[in-house]
Amino acid sequence: MKKFNLICSLLFYSLSSIAFAQEVTLSTAQKLAIENSPKLKQTESDVNISDATKLKNISAHLPHISVSSEHLFAEKFQAESISLNGTPLTLPLIEPFTDVSATASLMVFDGLSTWYNYKAASTNHEADELIYNREKFQLEEDIKMKFYEVIGSRDMVDVAEQNVQVLEQHLQDINNQIKGGVAIKFDALRIEVQLEDARTELLSSKDNLVLAEAKLVQALGVDQLNGSVAGKMPPIFDEDIRKADFTPEERDDYKAQELKDQGALYASRATKGKWFPTVNFFATQMWYNGMLYDTTTNVTSGSQFRNAYSLGVLLTWDLFDGGKTIANSRIASEELERSKQKLRELNQSIPVDIDFWKRRLFHSAASYRAATVSVEKSQESVRLARNAVKAGIRTNTDLLDAERDLYTSKLKVVKAQLEAIESEANLELALGKKLNLFQGV
Repeated sequence: MKKFNLICSLLFYSLSSIAFAQEVTLSTAQKLAIENSPKLKQTESDVNISDATKLKNISAHLPHISVSSEHLFAEKFQAESISLNGTPLTLPLIEPFTDVSATASLMVFDGLSTWYNYKAASTNHEADELIYNREKFQLEEDIKMKFYEVIGSRDMVDVAEQNVQVLEQHLQDINNQIKGGVAIKFDALRIEVQLEDARTELLSSKDNLVLAEAKLVQALGVDQLNGSVAGKMPPIFDEDIRKADFTPEERDDYKAQELKDQGALYASRATKGKWFPTVNFFATQMWYNGMLYDTTTNVTSGSQFRNAYSLGVLLTWDLFDGGKTIANSRIASEELERSKQKLRELNQSIPVDIDFWKRRLFHSAASYRAATVSVEKSQESVRLARNAVKAGIRTNTDLLDAERDLYTSKLKVVKAQLEAIESEANLELALGKKLNLFQGV
């Protein structure tokens, strides 16, 4: 019975480990990043803030209702001396001990300042939504590059390990040949030098893998990755690249900057409204306890609550505010100019970025094609060198050179794939659309 319970516990632990250590694919990594990325969360907050700013800026044109109340616990009223039929008389200027008032007001004109501020907030909100979409697109592309960087680094570790294993086997064979008198110490020394270099390259490859995984985890916005990165480096086909549509679309960040430019224009117009008067309609209703003053005893007493109201229009015109309006106008004008320059900068950079990354993409495809051919030829060269060494017509030095070429060619293949993925991702960002040229295996 104890053995049965132990087997069940081990089986449950194994199944739990499998459930929690799931493989992480590119699509799941991108989804995880969208859910957890701090940078994307900040952009989402910007969208919510700009949405709330719309109500804040239009609130001045909406009805305002307020209630106030006052109660006196102690008082000493001001007194006024008057003459009544030649008799001097002093009367207190009495106020209500308790009053409650409700006021409603509506601003009907402020030089269109509030309206332009609302238009600026609405335009900026639309721009922030487009910026969020752009940030999401950039995050997906960044995750794709870092995801394949992990896979590429892992492939480079495998290649480096194979190189170390081959050189260790060579060293063992040479040492056996030295003992048999068919090789000399010079051959062993050369292999030992190459082996030390290979071990250093293996250590560097493992460090690069650890760093690549750390960068991926950071980009995902999580503390650790529950599972292993699953997938292989995608093949690079020249035909798919030549058939691709490189026609640029209107990018979200470009449309957002256009809206920011329009919003800056509205904000500039809003500052000019401060030079006009402000007109408000208002209505006030008051309830208060009137006071009764007895001139014979000089005693005041409260009476029942009474009511009063007022209805009218209020015009205010701030003729001088210490230069605040002038300063705000200058700030708005400079922000408008800055927005125009950002839009101009985008107009200049987009075609350059497209051309640069398109050239890099074609170059990386050519490098991949050349590297794959080099791998095939290097493999054949290694096979022929081994046969030649066995036949005694080639030396171990020739075999080492051939294997070194094979190792270098394999690294070039992975580097070309990484460069192609980076070029595709940045080209998609420059074009403003997906190309989907490479599909991981």
